[in-house]
Amino acid sequence: LEQNYRSTKNILEAASAVVAQNTERIGKTLWTESDAGAKITLYEAPDAENEALWIADSIETLFARDPRTHVAVLYRTNSQSRQIEEALRRYGRKYIVVGGFSFYQRSEVRDLLAYLKILVSPHDSIGLLRIINTPARGIGRTTMEQAEQYALQHELSLWSAIERMLEEHAFSSRAEAALAAFHRMMTELAAQVESRPLSETLTELLERTGYRKMLEEEGTEDARTRLGNMDELINAAADATDRGETVRDFLDHAALVADSDSLDERAPVSLLTMHNAKGLEFPAVFIAGLEEGLFPHSRSLDSENAMEEERRLCYVGMTRAEQKLHLSWARYRRRFGGGMPEASIASRFLSEVPKELMDALRAEPPRGFGVDLTAESWEVRETARKNLYTGKTYNSVDSIRQFFDVKGQPGASGAPVVRSNTPSQSALPMGAPRGIPQTGGVPQTGNRPAAPGFNTGLNTGLNKGLNTGSSAGVNPPRMPGSMPPGVKKARKFGPGSTVEHAKYGRGTVLRLEGTGEDTKITVSFPGFGLKKLIAKYAGIKVE
Repeated sequence: LEQNYRSTKNILEAASAVVAQNTERIGKTLWTESDAGAKITLYEAPDAENEALWIADSIETLFARDPRTHVAVLYRTNSQSRQIEEALRRYGRKYIVVGGFSFYQRSEVRDLLAYLKILVSPHDSIGLLRIINTPARGIGRTTMEQAEQYALQHELSLWSAIERMLEEHAFSSRAEAALAAFHRMMTELAAQVESRPLSETLTELLERTGYRKMLEEEGTEDARTRLGNMDELINAAADATDRGETVRDFLDHAALVADSDSLDERAPVSLLTMHNAKGLEFPAVFIAGLEEGLFPHSRSLDSENAMEEERRLCYVGMTRAEQKLHLSWARYRRRFGGGMPEASIASRFLSEVPKELMDALRAEPPRGFGVDLTAESWEVRETARKNLYTGKTYNSVDSIRQFFDVKGQPGASGAPVVRSNTPSQSALPMGAPRGIPQTGGVPQTGNRPAAPGFNTGLNTGLNKGLNTGSSAGVNPPRMPGSMPPGVKKARKFGPGSTVEHAKYGRGTVLRLEGTGEDTKITVSFPGFGLKKLIAKYAGIKVE
C-alpha cells in the first residue's frame, strides 16, 4: 500500500518531507521503483506577471522537447488563473480550465465587464439586460418586457426607452423608483469613467451596485471565490491603467479574449486548482503562487488543523507530477483589488523541501540595462499581428514577452537566470523580502526568436531581423531636453533618464511617444517591470 507507481524518487521524497511536518498524520513511508528523476525546479519571480510568463515559456520548452506531453498548472485559488491564461495566450497555446471556466467567461467577471461597458456605451441593450437587475434591485421581467416593447415601437435603444418612460412616468411607482435609482447611479459613474483610474471605477461599481455586499452576506466558499475573481479583474484594470490604456482598450481586450476562449478537451495544458487535482496525474506539473497567505491560504494561518489540511493539499499537488515538478513564487503580487503590489514571503512549504532535491532559479537584473524599443522590424510586427491576440496590451510593439533560459545561459539582454543546486537564502527568504531586481531584460529560452516588440539591439543570430531600423508607424523618440507636460523638474529628459514615480519608485525611461499632452512614456521600474504612463498624469520627477 505504500508503493507509489506515479512519481520519481525525488518528487516523492520532496512531497513526503512536506507532509511529514503534520503532527496529526499517521506516519507512513512511501516508496517507488522509479528512478531518481530530475530535480525539482524552484523559480523565484520578481512579480506575478513574471511568474506566469516563466511558466508559459517553460511549458513551450517542454513541448519543444516532446510535443506529445501533457502539462498541468496548479494554483490555490481560482483567481490566479488569469495571468497564467494571459501568458499562455501569448504563445497561442491551447489550454483547458479543469472544473471551471476560463477567467473572462466566469459569470461575475462578465457581469462586472457588462456594467463597465454600459458606462461607456449605454445603448448596448444586451449588456443592459444582463445587469439591470443583477444583483436584484426590484426591476422584474414584466417591467423589462414593457420597456423592450416601448423600445421596439419607438425604434429606440433599451436605455433611451427607459429614459423616456421615466420622463413620462410610464412605470409603476415601485418599478419607477428602482429604475430611476439605477439610471442615476450609472449616469453618475459614466460621467467619471474616462477621467479616473479604471480600477477605482470597478471598485465603486462593486460597492454601489451591491454586488460585493451580496456575495459577502452569502458567505459561502463559492461566494468568496467569486469575490476573488472580481478583485483579480480590478487588478487587471490597475495593470491596464499603469500601461496607459483607456477603458475601451481594456474592454476590447476582454472581448477578444472571451471570444477566443473555447473548450478543447484535448488541450495539452490543464489549469486547475489544488482541490480539483486530486486523482489526476501529469508528466509535468507547475505549482504557482507558493507564498504565505496564498498557499498556505491566509484563512489557514491561525488554525493548526487548517494548516495541516493545506500541507496535505500541497502533498497532493506535488505528487500529481510523474516526471518533472516545477514550483514558483513571486516576491511582489497585487493582493487586493487594484491595490499596490505587496511584498510576499515564500511559503513555509518550500523551506520544508530538502534543499538537495531542488534546483533554484531566479531572475537577475541585467548589467548596463538598455533596450532600444524603436527598432522593431516589419517582420516582428507581422508576427505579433498574426498571433491569437493582437491587441495593444499583450502582443504589440510596446510589450515585452519575457523569456527564460533554463540552461543558465545569458539572455538577449545579457541578464542571466541564476541557477543553484540548492535554494539560497535569497531564493527562499522567510523574513522581509530583499530588494527587487529589474525585470525588463529577462533572457529568452532556447533558440526561439525574441518576442514581438522586443529588440535587444544585440547583433546576434537570435536577433536577426530586429536591428533593421525603425519601422513605419512607430513614433520617433523625443530628443533629449524636450520636456513633456506632467514631468516635473525641467531638465534634460529622454531615453536613459532616471525618473522617480510616487508609486513605483525610481526607474529608467526607455521610450517617449507623441508630443505635448499626448506624450506617452515607457519606463522600466525595478520590481514592477515595464510601465507605460501618460505624461500629463504621470507626476514623475527627473533625477
